[in-house]
Amino acid sequence: MNTEALIKRQEDCFDSIKRICVNFGKDAPERKTLEYLKKRIEALDTHWQQFAETDKLLNAGEEKNLSYFTSNVFVKAQEKYLRAKSQMVALQAQWVAELMKIQPQPTAGTSKEERGESAGTFGVVQDIFGGINTDLTDRKSVLLQQQQGNFKAFQRAATKVNIDTIEEKWDLEDRLNILKTKWNAIDKIHWELDNWLNGSNELYEQEYNRLENLYEELRKVINKKMWANLHYEKSTPRVEIPEFSGEYAQWVSFKDIFMETIHNNPLISKTQKMQHLKTKLRGEAEKLVQHLTVSADNYECCWEIIQNRFDNKRLLFSSYINTLLNQPIVQQPNAYQIKRMHDTTLEALNALKNIGLDTSTWDPIVVHLLSQKLDAATYNDYVQGLQKPREFPVLKELLNFLESKFMALETVKTNHPAVKSYYKNNEVKAPNFKNAEKGSKSFHVSIKNCPLCKKDHVLMNCPTFLSTNVPNRIATVTKLRVCRNCLFDHYGKQCDSNKKCKVCNKSHHTFLHETNFKGQSTSTPSWSPQKNTNQNYELYSMRL
Repeated sequence: MNTEALIKRQEDCFDSIKRICVNFGKDAPERKTLEYLKKRIEALDTHWQQFAETDKLLNAGEEKNLSYFTSNVFVKAQEKYLRAKSQMVALQAQWVAELMKIQPQPTAGTSKEERGESAGTFGVVQDIFGGINTDLTDRKSVLLQQQQGNFKAFQRAATKVNIDTIEEKWDLEDRLNILKTKWNAIDKIHWELDNWLNGSNELYEQEYNRLENLYEELRKVINKKMWANLHYEKSTPRVEIPEFSGEYAQWVSFKDIFMETIHNNPLISKTQKMQHLKTKLRGEAEKLVQHLTVSADNYECCWEIIQNRFDNKRLLFSSYINTLLNQPIVQQPNAYQIKRMHDTTLEALNALKNIGLDTSTWDPIVVHLLSQKLDAATYNDYVQGLQKPREFPVLKELLNFLESKFMALETVKTNHPAVKSYYKNNEVKAPNFKNAEKGSKSFHVSIKNCPLCKKDHVLMNCPTFLSTNVPNRIATVTKLRVCRNCLFDHYGKQCDSNKKCKVCNKSHHTFLHETNFKGQSTSTPSWSPQKNTNQNYELYSMRL
């Protein structure tokens, strides 16, 4: 049978189990007789057995990415089956307990009618233990009285078992051990009594068989619940929970992972959950709950405090929108910068969707904002490739373009790896723009666009840049995120230039020097670099 047919069979079985559960909940109490409960339990067991067998076939297959596995359908079906069966078994036990109430010993000469007994009522016809022949030995009488107490003790323990409310593994094991102890006491006396009675006391035999069946049913239900928890533990992959320092941008991912792996995990006690939570908090989040000690009683309170503080949609929106808007400018066609813009945009927009915002109509605005951050060459390539240049721009088209662009640039970089930075050659000094014409004969030359005015020259030769005063130049350098020492962008790497300010000999460009002496101008120093007669080229790398 193929996988599709097996999945269909599982759906049918699951639907049958759910239908039995729904009908059981709808039926009136007076309908739920012993015969009714027996039929429902048998039908439930039949459907579950078929479901479990089909699950084994699916697990033996190679397709592990089915929604059947990722959605934990087996665990959900088993929980529903166990919950329904435990309710039916508990109700069945209550019915039998009512019918089998053990009456006190009758006094001599008292008739059945005076005792309130009727010949047609099961369990009230006669006392199971009081109807024994008087010629039994004292040993038999003592054993029967002990068995009477054992039956009552076992019935009390059985009625306290409620699978729906028991989640902890230790609690399930404890209830099972109690039932086992009570039943062992019954079973020990029964073998001795059985030899003497030899089936002569029918009511005793019926009560013993009923309690034996009840014990077996409860034992199966409890073991299945523990097995289901073990299955949950083994089927769930171990996920490393990230630390949370109080940053709103980290909150959603931390909350989702923590709730799935710790908060909703039935195998972990509240004390353990509290310990896990406190060990993953840092900074502001840690200080917020530092007054709470690790205990089961403090867990719910601790988690509520953290949620109330950081589950703030307004602040989450501000964090995500700032990530989207404050992306750095792409100064030239560069794979790293274009990929960063592509990935950051997707991340921010998806985060906004996850907090409930509809971003489907944001395309023109987002495209416009991102276009302002592209370098001239990349933007021109994007505009030339538009399918419908007269229509509103589509974000997906821009993102597809950025993806293809950085992939192409990465391919070019991979195919031409043998380029060594000129400044890293200790034997050759950094290029001086006064003799650029001479140097251009022996070094690889590349044209640089000015990041300020986008024209064919470097920033230090830009008329717009040089025409402003020093504070404005510093502000421009900060905005463009270029090196304050050489006025070039190193893309996150350290500056290798040995040049220093010609006025104060400190690590900044001479054009950015500010004097603190009164009356001295803060404009451009008196000297100025000699312009390159071979156009404004940057000599920055050497072919090896």
